[in-house]
Amino acid sequence: MWFAITLCEDLENRLPLTDAAFSVGELDLAQVRTIHNLLQNLSDQKARIVEATLFARGPIDRLPPARLSGRLRRLVARYDRDGFAERSARAKEQRYISVKQCDDGMGFLSGELPSLDAATIWNRLKEMAIGDGCAGDERSMPQRHADALVALADGSGRLTCGCGRDDCATAVPAAGKRGPLAQIVVSDGSIGFGSFRGGSVGGGSFGGGATGTDAEGVPGGGSAAIPSIGFLPGVGPLDPETVRAAIAHSATQRIHVSAVDPVESAPDIAALRYRIPRALADRIRARDGVCRFPHCPVPASSCDIDHTVPFDHENPEQGGRTEEANLACLCRRHHR
Repeated sequence: MWFAITLCEDLENRLPLTDAAFSVGELDLAQVRTIHNLLQNLSDQKARIVEATLFARGPIDRLPPARLSGRLRRLVARYDRDGFAERSARAKEQRYISVKQCDDGMGFLSGELPSLDAATIWNRLKEMAIGDGCAGDERSMPQRHADALVALADGSGRLTCGCGRDDCATAVPAAGKRGPLAQIVVSDGSIGFGSFRGGSVGGGSFGGGATGTDAEGVPGGGSAAIPSIGFLPGVGPLDPETVRAAIAHSATQRIHVSAVDPVESAPDIAALRYRIPRALADRIRARDGVCRFPHCPVPASSCDIDHTVPFDHENPEQGGRTEEANLACLCRRHHR
């Protein structure tokens, strides 16, 4: 009852564009609730600015609440930076992990963590579930995720194959260095220091860690400006202190993006080749976050990168170049 009252008050006094769209049926109740929930901590002035920006960027009537929520979080982080940082700091103080005993010898593990910590854990579990074990392992992917978590906790650090064969080839871990578990996206206009430009750092699980865009500051401290709002691809915006911690850490990959609008110029050699350079692929995945097919939630890390205009193998200069504007993440289902 109280929620309905505050929602109506917001529509009448603070969110005129949302109210108008809702009145004519362009937005449903779930979308209106999403807008109300994410703007309720803002001042009236900032709420109207965010709302106006949201509607100015194009139709939102077909956006499901999850996509609408992601777009709004980025706008809130941009237009209410101080408030966003304060709310993030308070939220991190409430982080926890708990275990509840269930029936049939099972337990329920739950918790709430900073975004990068949660993403790092989840990406590590997926990496173990996919990379450890042979073709004879019949466990489902959710089962492998659960077993991988236990393997991390018991100190073994790797998922034991479930095939049951004594001569399993995966019994001996393969040599090789794994890739980073998270990415930092940094824009030109907000770096604020020279020594970090063009490099990469790494990320893992650490208190308050995060991945982001618009990072400013110096790794590990020093005399530097306070970092700006960041962005964790596929998740959402992150507060400045989290961005600083991520930059200073040692296992997160940094992806550099230019803050300058691209201009028409002669293509470089890489753009005339079909194979996508690793650095460019990293940037595309960081930019897209998820599969670009409408409403598809598959993470970009699990997607292929497709040429929007097909690459012309006979004459690459005629179109379909391998460059950022012509590349997009598509999951296997939609990349056909």
